[in-house]
Amino acid sequence: MEQTKKSTFKLLFYLKKNELKKNGNAPIMARITIDGTPKTFGTKLEINPNNWDLKYGRVEGKSATALSVNQKLDNIRGRIDKIYEDMLKHEGFATAQKVKLSFLGVGVMEDAILKVFKDQNEDFEKMVAKGKRSQSTYSKYNTV
Repeated sequence: MEQTKKSTFKLLFYLKKNELKKNGNAPIMARITIDGTPKTFGTKLEINPNNWDLKYGRVEGKSATALSVNQKLDNIRGRIDKIYEDMLKHEGFATAQKVKLSFLGVGVMEDAILKVFKDQNEDFEKMVAKGKRSQSTYSKYNTV
């Protein structure tokens, strides 16, 4: 099995208190840090700043809102941890930017389009073998 380089990985949730919403809530931000390089993104969650536990990066209390937001933060943490571990396992390394983009789903669509195009070319190649399509057309598709 391939040896992977161990990197430092940290996920922090914090409030963006300087940009309060009209309702007085502050957006909850996430910061992924890998090998000292941070990348930040919004979680699309918000909470009253008075209910935020700065030490633990979670909402204080047992109210329905607190439990719901904490559950969503746990889900985000679990998904990001899994993405990080999968990258280490399959690629041997991970960067904060790659983990962030993977979590946000950026770049996934490009891979999906290329896969569809590749599948279409494979199907077209089978039709060429059966004589239903021309080799020259397949050659043009394959060079794109």
